Parts: sequence; C-alpha cells; structure tokens
Amino acid sequence: MNTKRRPGLTVLLTLIAAALAAVDQWCKILAQRDLKGQGPKKAVSWLFELRYAENTGAAFSMLENHTWIFMVLAGLVTVLLVMVLYRFSIKPDKQNRFTILLVRLVSILVMAGGLGNLIDRSVRGYVIDYINLTFMDFPIFNLADTFITVGVAILLLYLIFKRHAFEEMESVFEGKEKDSHDPA
Repeated sequence: MNTKRRPGLTVLLTLIAAALAAVDQWCKILAQRDLKGQGPKKAVSWLFELRYAENTGAAFSMLENHTWIFMVLAGLVTVLLVMVLYRFSIKPDKQNRFTILLVRLVSILVMAGGLGNLIDRSVRGYVIDYINLTFMDFPIFNLADTFITVGVAILLLYLIFKRHAFEEMESVFEGKEKDSHDPA
C-alpha cells in the first residue's frame, strides 16, 4: 500500500468543504433576505416549504442558548476531520479505493455542515434554518444540517453493510496492509 501522504490533497479537500459551507451561507443569506418576516413559501408542496427560523440550539432546538458549546464542538470536529483527510490523503490502491473515497466524502460533508453552522453561530449567535418538510412533522433545518446528516448516514450504512469496515478504515488510517482474509 502506498502510504505517502499528500498534503496538497488535504488542502484541496478542505477547500471543497469550505466551498460547500459557502454555498450553505449563500442559501442562508437568501433565506434571511427573502423569508424573514414572511409566511412560508411553497417550494415543492408535497415535499417541503421554505420557512425562516432562528435556532440557538442544536438539532431539534436542544440546548438552546448554549451557542458556545456548539462552536467549540464544531471547531474540534473540523480540526479532527482535517487530520482524518490528511491520514486518508494517500493514493488509493485497488483494495482500499472505495474506503478512502468514502471517508473523504463523509469528512468533506460533515466538515462543510459543521463549518456552515459554526459561521452562523459565530457571526449571528444563532443558526438560520429554512427547510420545512411538509410530508411529516420534522424540525426546520438547513443545507448544513443536510450535509452532516447525509455524511453520517453514508458512514453508518458503510459500517453496517461492509464486512470488516472498521478494520479496513483503521488499516488505511494507520498505513497498514489490508488483511488478505477479507475478499470484500
């Protein structure tokens, strides 16, 4: 296995996460400009509507008015994910290509979502939410929340359905050869 780390790739992947966070911020600016003080706007009526909300808590408004906790947590997760991206910046071979690409994708999505909401908390003191599902009773959320949810869901599905997933990720992280006992 080629274990040579590529710092330039880490920077590029981190910039991709930052660009996704910028898209999230742009959507929030539009939501604040076009939705604040207005009623809900139908988007795809059977699926979702756009509705402005300010959230000082976490998911489902838990721990409201404890913004500093989420800022510290998002900062730590971002640093951790940059370290993960660095560890997974090796050139993939046939055996570990899928695992490396998956870990990169998950890291980018979770980092982008964390950064998007961290920027909100740092600048505004709250997170702007604007997507309201109409087909079920669910809290209002935003694009950053979607990035985090999709990233975590991809990782969980991989860990559930891929035999020896933890061992494979650990071997890549530590730069070890994959065991030949696992054909998957």
